[in-house]
Amino acid sequence: MYAGKFTEADRVIVETIYDKMLKSSKTLKKQAKNNDAQMFETSIFPKEFDKIAQSCYMEQMDAFSKLFEDEQFYKRVMGEMAKAMYLNYRNSEIGTSQRKKSEEIKLIPAGSMLDDVEKDDDVRRLVHNMMELYEGTTIMNIVVECQREFQEKYFSMGGNDWRHLIRDYVRMVTERPELQETEVFRFSMAG
Repeated sequence: MYAGKFTEADRVIVETIYDKMLKSSKTLKKQAKNNDAQMFETSIFPKEFDKIAQSCYMEQMDAFSKLFEDEQFYKRVMGEMAKAMYLNYRNSEIGTSQRKKSEEIKLIPAGSMLDDVEKDDDVRRLVHNMMELYEGTTIMNIVVECQREFQEKYFSMGGNDWRHLIRDYVRMVTERPELQETEVFRFSMAG
């Protein structure tokens, strides 16, 4: 999607904005279907992109500062994302199956996301050590510790990614599918 040097931090910026654009995309989708590509990319999309980019900057100034400090980067990201989203919306209109985000814009670097606790012994060990604490713990405490410990290794993962990953794993291991994220529990592996 983006020509030129593209760092891992750049990928996080683009993925975050793309995700937020998709969530607020009802009006964009309608606009893409009712306008030509040039109108969408130059007049309609930039307004929504700017709102969302500013919102992201206010939430995480350090992470999004490059977007506002480098005008060329801002314009290229916005332009390429506008083209990709326009094509996606138009293709879904004419019956073409909507491509997955990862197929449309391949921005998440390999190894920067964890989709299974069992795949990383260090993460698994931390989760199990915390579950065995004498005073007990909560799923959210485990999530916070995992984020703190492994955020550099799995830099593409956000808070919700960690929360879902850890919650599902803990519920599976403890065989307690109803375990709440803030409920204090203790669990020891047999043997």
